[in-house]
Amino acid sequence: MSLDKQLDHDDVLAESLVDQELQIRLDSPERLKVLADLDILDAPTESSFKLLAELGCLILEIPICLISLVTDDRQFFVGASGLGEPWATDRQTPLSHSFCQEVVKRNEPLVINDARNHDLVCDNMAVEDLNVVAYLGVPLIHEDVPLGSFCAIDTEPRKWTKKDLVLAQKLSALTVAEFVTRKSTMQNQLRLENQLRQSLKMEAIGQLTAGVAHDFSNVLGAVQIYSDLIQVDCNNPAKTLTHLQQIQSTIDSAKGVVQQLLNWSRPDQIDQTPICLAHAVNESLPLLNAFLSPQVRLVFEDDSGSGVIMANLAQIQQVLFNLCGNAEHAMRNTGGDVEIKVHSVELDRSAADKEELDPGRYVVLTVSDKGYGIPANILHRIHDPYFTTKPVGEGTGLGLWTVFGIAQAHQASVRVESVVDKGSTFQIFFPESSETTVEASTATVATEGAANTDSKKNYRLMIVDDDEVIVQGMAQQLELSGYLVSAFSDPQEALKAFEKDPSAFDILVTDQIMPNLYGDELIQEVKRISDSILTIVCTGYSPRLSGDQGAVNPAKAHGADAHCKKPYRFKVLTDAIEGLLRPSE
Repeated sequence: MSLDKQLDHDDVLAESLVDQELQIRLDSPERLKVLADLDILDAPTESSFKLLAELGCLILEIPICLISLVTDDRQFFVGASGLGEPWATDRQTPLSHSFCQEVVKRNEPLVINDARNHDLVCDNMAVEDLNVVAYLGVPLIHEDVPLGSFCAIDTEPRKWTKKDLVLAQKLSALTVAEFVTRKSTMQNQLRLENQLRQSLKMEAIGQLTAGVAHDFSNVLGAVQIYSDLIQVDCNNPAKTLTHLQQIQSTIDSAKGVVQQLLNWSRPDQIDQTPICLAHAVNESLPLLNAFLSPQVRLVFEDDSGSGVIMANLAQIQQVLFNLCGNAEHAMRNTGGDVEIKVHSVELDRSAADKEELDPGRYVVLTVSDKGYGIPANILHRIHDPYFTTKPVGEGTGLGLWTVFGIAQAHQASVRVESVVDKGSTFQIFFPESSETTVEASTATVATEGAANTDSKKNYRLMIVDDDEVIVQGMAQQLELSGYLVSAFSDPQEALKAFEKDPSAFDILVTDQIMPNLYGDELIQEVKRISDSILTIVCTGYSPRLSGDQGAVNPAKAHGADAHCKKPYRFKVLTDAIEGLLRPSE
């Protein structure tokens, strides 16, 4: 339809709408996808669109100008000028108040001189509620799809001119161009952010790799030194035993590094029980005092009302040692108090958002010092692995990295405040639990001496591990303890042996991560053949079973009767075996 005809006979457009085949469906998936890809619906008001609407009011000499995007059930105002309340605040109306939907349906301008007498819109609720009388709407077309309307509104009848329509079309084109520019800017920003994240990630990985290589080089070096000394002193039992103890101590330290890495990479794989945070801190104070230098004093305040959290006690103690160790180092030259506080707090929506948490009750652990503080320009890096400001030999850079990893594992948030030469404060917000704590009784530790081999000689074990050195070592240890052992480094060969004679084995001990057949799959197969077989799975980390179920009950998660966490001392395995063989003793 020509512009002149639209301007002179605006009722013709209404009559042509009877032809439904000419209309564009508002719920067209293609149209809604183009609209969604702009990522502008429900976005905060942006100055560029507000200025375009104000410009429309000035140029067309109208009281109201809207930039409206039309979905399948509403219109959303990207920009608006002169709109009354509550519409200006809500920035949207249902389609019952929308003239713009008709612009989208026809994909051409809509010119209405007096809506009260116009068959197409006289019943539209915008006439009464928004006082829309004269209306001039031009489609906003992007990727050949009408998305909404740039519309001019007058509260009095008005005879729109050809000049008005041309100006509205130009403003519509400017608006669409701003849509495109905005989308391109957002994509570039996202690309730059991704590049920055990747750069920081690679830097952290480089630091992590270098640090792990350094730590394990020390472990291997120590093992090599004491292995050489054993060969020299092999005729001196006392010295040999000392060297072996040093090797064991070195291995334990390496296990600690591995555990820190795993805690960070799979925070859902830790055992957590209800504990009173204040009680855990209080119980740790004697050991902390022995650990810190004499010129640093611990001051503990409990204002929590015995708040309970779901936590791993060993990791909570690790957090205390790391934070207090850093505080002690910061005050090593000056001395002073390390203040530890536990208190409970209720976070509303506003306060919770600041901590990136959900609203609710939290038990907060605070550790403060008055040391040298952390410079603002590196504060954002304190959680990076192996990043440290301490001199060589005085820090590994794993302390705060571990603290942040443990906090993440407990769904907790860490707040850090630090001022150079005035000190640092770390606060960890742990979700408060409704669970009740159970006081643990002191366990009696069994002697790691040789067990009664006569009671074991009739039990037949199948052990499976793809590492030949480990499986042969396990076999020798178990045979010395009196078990009959069949060792396999290939899980498929182990399965064939079991299929041939299931009655030849009482217990299956299997590693989890193996080529050709995982441990849980091997357990499933042998259980299918004989459900009487007892099974133990040994894992360090299983990416196939990394959900909460594995964290709470790793044996059940793997379909096994018992679980041993690798690497383990030999007695841990024998205790697991004995626990299956004599569960009632």
